[in-house]
Amino acid sequence: MSELHQRNKLIIYLFWGCLLFGSISLYRFPQTIMAIISAAVPLGLLCTVLIWKRVATPYIMYITAIGFNIITYFYIDAGANIISTLILYWGLGIVSLYHNYRPLLLNGVIACILLNYFLMTKPAFESVDALSVNVFLIMMILVLIYQSQIGAKMFKNMSKSSNEAEHARAEMETFLTGVTESVGVLSQSSNLMHNNVLTTDRISKEVVTAFQEIASGVESQAQSVSDISNAMQQLNESAMQANAASVSMSNRSRETDQITQEGQDEIIRLTETMSEVTDIVTSTAGLMTQMNEENQKIESIVSSIVGIAEQTNLLSLNASIEAAHAGEHGKGFAVVSNEIRKLAQSSHNASADIARILRSIQNNIAQVGDMVSNGLLVVESGKNSTDDIARLFEGIRNNTHQVLEQAEDLKDRSDHIRHASTLVLGEVNSVAAITEENTAAIEQVLASAEVQQQHVSETVISISNLNELAIKLDNLTRSS
Repeated sequence: MSELHQRNKLIIYLFWGCLLFGSISLYRFPQTIMAIISAAVPLGLLCTVLIWKRVATPYIMYITAIGFNIITYFYIDAGANIISTLILYWGLGIVSLYHNYRPLLLNGVIACILLNYFLMTKPAFESVDALSVNVFLIMMILVLIYQSQIGAKMFKNMSKSSNEAEHARAEMETFLTGVTESVGVLSQSSNLMHNNVLTTDRISKEVVTAFQEIASGVESQAQSVSDISNAMQQLNESAMQANAASVSMSNRSRETDQITQEGQDEIIRLTETMSEVTDIVTSTAGLMTQMNEENQKIESIVSSIVGIAEQTNLLSLNASIEAAHAGEHGKGFAVVSNEIRKLAQSSHNASADIARILRSIQNNIAQVGDMVSNGLLVVESGKNSTDDIARLFEGIRNNTHQVLEQAEDLKDRSDHIRHASTLVLGEVNSVAAITEENTAAIEQVLASAEVQQQHVSETVISISNLNELAIKLDNLTRSS
């Protein structure tokens, strides 16, 4: 994209130069100059801004091709002979600098259109062989397109070769740098190895002594591992017992939760029954109050009857007095008044009995009302107690549920502990086996220590040879 940007800059410089020199060459045609400026300058400014902003870089080549054809149109239009059409090939030549057949093909198509347009419209071109001119232009276009393809391939191959050469040069420099660094590192390493080998003999002796101490330590470790294995076996058995106890506690907690749930259900049914009893007692108290009110109404009626009986008795007495004043004529009326008085007296006595009975009934009703009120209080207290018991059962059930969850968690933890103890026991047994293997390995190492001492002597000789080789490589790299 940067290469195309550079070519766009070159082409736009050529565009402005052609526009300048074309305008100068047409100084005799000021109207043509103004037409060229009005048509080509906006395109030139657009391309300049796009190149400056680095916007639409792949499309600027097509805009410049159109701009060159605009200049060509006005230049040929102002010309007087066929020589002016040579500017068409000039425009094709400039656009071919892109080494891209697309803008070149666009410029060629427009050039063919312009050429044929002027051949048909310009009188000065009537004697020109149109076919020959078109064939020549088309051949030129095809040649430039082919040349642009070849140039593009060559440029691509050159770029590829340049990149490969640059890559090879960079790899060679990297290789030489690596060799130089390796030689330096090799020299330093050989010196360090020489110094290290000198101390290896001393270290090997110390290693033998250390391995002897390790052997005695491994024996102690084997005894410790045996003790740990026994302890882990006991711990595993304790974990299994704890797991069994947690399972039993979980089952008991689950049974307790079920029993608590049943008791809570019974308390709920008892609460519902107490509510029904409360409703019945409340209804009974209302009926007793209504009955007492009816008895009071009956007592009022009986009082009225007693008053009527007394008035009747008084009237019968007055009738008897009047009958006595009447003499013989009032005897029959006296008999009637006596019967009425007896009847009034009987009514009075019956009313008195009814009043007594009503008072007794009222007293009984009052006692029953008091009993019902007390019963209502007792029922209400029982309902409150039932509610308290229900809440207690709810609390018991919640606590039981929590205990059940904790028991389940304890069971899970016991399972994990039992599983972990089993794994640890297996690991301890593995450690015991490894300890035995380490004991055998240490004995082999002790046997190999003497062989190592001999190898150290041979290594000293090899390192001396390596130092000489490092010096030769260093001299070679410096001379290159």
